[in-house]
Amino acid sequence: MCILHTRSCTFGSANPARPEKPTGPAIETTDTTGTIAAQFAASEELRNNNSNQPPAQDHRAELLAFYSAAPTEDGYESSSRQLFEASLADFRIPTLTFAHDGGDGLAITSPITALDPLPAEPELLDTLLGSDNMESTPNFIGTTGEFEPHLVRHYRCDASGRKRFKKLTVQFVQSGTLPSHFWFTSQSLYSQSREKAGVLRLCNTPEERGKLESLVSTSVGRRLIRLFDRFIAPHYPIFSSQCRPSPESSPIYLLASIYAIAHSYAQYDDSLALDFAYQEDLYARLLQTARRTIESELHAPTFPVIQSLILMLVQPTMHHLSSESSLKRTLLGTLISAAYTLGLHSDAASWPIARWQIAQRRRVSFIIFIVDSWISCSLGTPPMLCEQNWLVDSLSAEDAFESGLSPADWESLLHQSQLTSILRKVLGKLHTLRAIASLALDTDKTYSIARELQDELQTWRENISHGAHGEGATATINSVGYYYVHANICRAILSNHVANERGAMPGASLRRQECNRYARNITKQCLVGAMHYFLQIEQNPEEDFWPVWAPMAFASFINLMWLMLVTSVSFDEATEWIKMLSSTRNDLRVKSKQLQVLRLALLRIDALFWKGIEATFQLEKHVAEAVSALLAGNRDLLSD
Repeated sequence: MCILHTRSCTFGSANPARPEKPTGPAIETTDTTGTIAAQFAASEELRNNNSNQPPAQDHRAELLAFYSAAPTEDGYESSSRQLFEASLADFRIPTLTFAHDGGDGLAITSPITALDPLPAEPELLDTLLGSDNMESTPNFIGTTGEFEPHLVRHYRCDASGRKRFKKLTVQFVQSGTLPSHFWFTSQSLYSQSREKAGVLRLCNTPEERGKLESLVSTSVGRRLIRLFDRFIAPHYPIFSSQCRPSPESSPIYLLASIYAIAHSYAQYDDSLALDFAYQEDLYARLLQTARRTIESELHAPTFPVIQSLILMLVQPTMHHLSSESSLKRTLLGTLISAAYTLGLHSDAASWPIARWQIAQRRRVSFIIFIVDSWISCSLGTPPMLCEQNWLVDSLSAEDAFESGLSPADWESLLHQSQLTSILRKVLGKLHTLRAIASLALDTDKTYSIARELQDELQTWRENISHGAHGEGATATINSVGYYYVHANICRAILSNHVANERGAMPGASLRRQECNRYARNITKQCLVGAMHYFLQIEQNPEEDFWPVWAPMAFASFINLMWLMLVTSVSFDEATEWIKMLSSTRNDLRVKSKQLQVLRLALLRIDALFWKGIEATFQLEKHVAEAVSALLAGNRDLLSD
């Protein structure tokens, strides 16, 4: 009717005065009918071509019956009804649509008229307005929780797959073997729960935003976000071009996390280099702001909470001589718990949501997977994620959609995806508690698994075009990761040898000696190759962004060298290893000035020379003689 009477389709103002009834002959309708019918037909074609939009219900019969029952006056209503009936065959009732408001949620817009094209993308998921017009918090509905997902499938949902209650909205996102649903509880209800739990919500209060802006102004914030896009995003593409962080509207904790991780690159921005010249404590204050304001949000985590936790977890440590293992495990556990709440353990590839949001969800899920894998490995603890319950453990080319990454950066990320898959196999097959127990006295099985994994790792290295020996920060990190995975295969074989030495069966000495030689040879090859590569790294300072697990990885190579020295089977072998340790120590003293990430490795080698090798380890006679012979000619090694 709005179209027929050339009115704006809105409920925001009173209806305009009704036009006067015609006094002359009946209104000519032929041209008008043809024009409107053509418009309706064009609109219908647009709708039918939009495969992502669910079909609208057909209410033509109901409309016709309703209109026919209305009283008529003279020729005006009669002519209008004729016009309506003529075009009704091409008409479908308008439906409400939800549009992204550019901030933290979705906004209900005016109904789509028959002349309006449907939205180019389906509904969004991670931001939604509740019935009380406040942002809601999504919670994934699992198969054993309060909500029965197969019952939820029988709800009468609207065209976007939602069933709305007073304080709760159920969102249906997938059918099939794994029914996927979310329930959104309004923030007003969560606010009551927060208050009763004694949790104050600090995020986005004027006071907290004022505190952040006193540290980093809006204009400076925009510059830091650009630095983040340049240096950090290629490693952790957790944002989408469709939903970029903004100093004006993004949550305080997310902005503080971005500013903190980008802060160390201020020297590459002429303006920021001057602004931060005398703010040495800014990094710590930004992290304090992020952790203080995010604490209450963990009561009802949202997608920005996930993004912020990732950034806080992967922040390079400013104190390079500490692993900060307890803090990392705590943050990792919090991140994974929040991720389960938001359904990031599932795969959104087939969900009826915006394509850019599908790609972003998959990237974030995978980043959580790789962070859990590499950090857990570097801390020597089991991964927190169970692969049987985490579906996105690799990436594809489609996941680059709206990521903002260059083709080269995306290719390196795909290489890292493949390498992470091999690492998870190494951890699962060789380093779980059950695997260690079952393989301890089974040498043949241990070596069979290890050789299979070594072959897969070598194939990965040979197949990548610019991976292990390519250029750029991501390629360099992939190279370090390659040697780190290889070293952990070697450590498992050496562990098996030690276990066999302690509980060996009679008559198996020849077999043990053969296996021990193999284990020590491949470990030596790995360590020599790794140290040669590490000391040849000539990284551009602009690319000096190392993953949080890298310092522990470098240090683990040093400790593996010490193990090879202490367990040497001959004087000559022990002499070879003590010389390698001494040479590596000298090289690291020079190289660590360029690469701060090597400082923990240098500490691990310096400390034992300073404390005294014989005072630290119980050495067999031939090993002690080799150490003494070297130190006798190099007393300066003990001078620090």
